[in-house]
Amino acid sequence: MACQARVTDWENTRIKLGSSWVSFGRLCEGKARKDENLCEKCSYRVSKGCPFTQSRMIHGLLTEEPPKDSLIYGSKAYWKLAEEEGCEPDSEWLEAAKEAQARAERACVSKAWSVQRPASMSKEMGRKKKVVDPPASASDKGTILQTFPKIRTIYEESDKAPEKLPLDKCSIRKEVRGGREVWVSAVGHVFDCDSTGQPGEFICREEVPSK
Repeated sequence: MACQARVTDWENTRIKLGSSWVSFGRLCEGKARKDENLCEKCSYRVSKGCPFTQSRMIHGLLTEEPPKDSLIYGSKAYWKLAEEEGCEPDSEWLEAAKEAQARAERACVSKAWSVQRPASMSKEMGRKKKVVDPPASASDKGTILQTFPKIRTIYEESDKAPEKLPLDKCSIRKEVRGGREVWVSAVGHVFDCDSTGQPGEFICREEVPSK
């Protein structure tokens, strides 16, 4: 059976919505362990997230609603951002998100969870708001200033020289967990082992007993 975890291709599918980034779910390509819903890799993934762990967490099973801290299409956090912004991302992104959700529903071995638009939200939402330049002031009318829109400062580089910070050093060791080789750091970070035997993708963080 295919792994029933909902994951994301965060870096390639994320888009800005209001003050946060959002993405959409995709199928895990792994095979579930015997008598379980998750594959070996997803069994190590965290199930709770924050804006910095969205790419590594499980956004629920295909049969259930995404967790409250998930920022993928259709989650409660996604609809809250869309309502605050007054719009959803552009139509091209929305089509890709809906198609990914449809694939997930087709691959689900049981009754799949489906996206439900909140009744409080307008069905006309779906396009980003258009930014309208302010009208020319009375003093600008009839002059060359009226021809060009005013330039709005978005970002200014600092004159301050870059500050070099000291690098943190941390020991790391290789262990075998459940028949699988992983790397574990002194602060409890667990990484998978790549094809060269070196630390690969971050999996989770374990509690480290205090000395």
